[in-house]
Amino acid sequence: MKRGGLNPVNKRSEFAGVAYDEQCKKIKHGIQILNEHNIFPDIFFAPSHTFDKNTLLALNQESNICIICDTVANDVYYQDGFYFIPQQSGHVRKLPFCVVTFCYHPNMMNVDTF
Repeated sequence: MKRGGLNPVNKRSEFAGVAYDEQCKKIKHGIQILNEHNIFPDIFFAPSHTFDKNTLLALNQESNICIICDTVANDVYYQDGFYFIPQQSGHVRKLPFCVVTFCYHPNMMNVDTF
């Protein structure tokens, strides 16, 4: 899909613009795979930083996740039953926010970057 959804950082998405039923299937299947490896997620970070209202509804329906760690904001906020933690940067640097998170892409990093 070529939609940015609620967090329009990119115009590509596995979720934004996808039908609710399909998103439910994706969330349910993904959580099943993680659970089989003894991983029990309680935070969601959307692929390509993109998700929409249907993603939130699907997460609510198919998981216990109530934290979204991916949004553009200056601080944590609560909306529609979810806590949203902003993701402000792709590399460590001093930023003037109360909460600062960084997004790493290990598949594109070398040892020095870590």
